[in-house]
Parts: sequence; C-alpha cells; structure tokens
Amino acid sequence: MTHAQNADGAVGASALSPVLTVERGAAFDHDYVDGQIEYQQGNAALFANEIRKGRHPDLNAFANQSLPKIEDRLQPWLSMSSASTAAPSGEQLAGPG
Repeated sequence: MTHAQNADGAVGASALSPVLTVERGAAFDHDYVDGQIEYQQGNAALFANEIRKGRHPDLNAFANQSLPKIEDRLQPWLSMSSASTAAPSGEQLAGPG
C-alpha cells in the first residue's frame, strides 16, 4: 500500500486515517505498522537532507541531534514488520511501548 506523500516525500498521517477506519484485524495491524515505518522513514529522510544540504547552523545542529532518535524510533517498527510476515494468521501485533 502506498500512502499520500507531501512534496518532500513525507507521509501525512491524514493519508492513512481513512484506510485505518475501515480495516480490522490483521489488515489493520499490517497497514498501521507500514504507515509508521513510512512516516519514520520520511522523517529520517527530511532530517538527513537537512544535514547534507542545510545552510542554517541551528537547524543543522537540531537535525544532527534528532536523526539518531528518529532512527531509534524506526527500529521497533521494522522489527514488527519482519515479525508480522512470520506471525500466524490472525495474531495481532502490539506497537512499540
């Protein structure tokens, strides 16, 4: 599933909302996890771009501080995505705590 992206490639939360309101069970879990992965990957890409191309020292410093935290938040979602392909049918996933 592909979700709507803004001009910078970030996935908007509002793009995922209509899908999640009609889905249930494993389909909901799968799309929710995928949406979180896409959201965090989009954030990471934006911050990495600021680090590479940004010209404002304060914004660059903020991006350098924040990118590792964003990448840390992405890892549990990636693990869940890998686990969901191995999870028995009907088993529900819990989000990272």
